[in-house]
Parts: sequence; structure tokens; C-alpha cells
Amino acid sequence: AYNYSFFGTEVDFRFNSIYVGELDEIELSRSDNPFAKILLITKLAIQKIFLLRICLRKRNY
Repeated sequence: AYNYSFFGTEVDFRFNSIYVGELDEIELSRSDNPFAKILLITKLAIQKIFLLRICLRKRNY
């Protein structure tokens, strides 16, 4: 959330949030929604980074 107030004028933004890890990869890949593709790419990138960190820890990096 973001809130700004100046001399009695206020702006308030509220954003929905999701946990990408809980999204279904198959459902995202089948969707025609371009945002679903972005979420799928994001989820796969996070998984890849997680696996890379595990590999680096095993090699003591």
C-alpha cells in the first residue's frame, strides 16, 4: 500500500499480491492471458535461481 498526504489532499494506492509459487504451471501455460505467461516465466525463473543456489551451496560457494 502507498499513501501520500499533502495539505489535506490524499492519495492512497492498494495493490493485490499473490504468491507465485502457489500458481499451477499447467494452468498458466494453457492460458491465453499474457499476464499468465509472465507469471509462468517468473515462477520458472525463481525455481531456477533456487536450484542454482542449492548447487552453489553444495560446492561451498
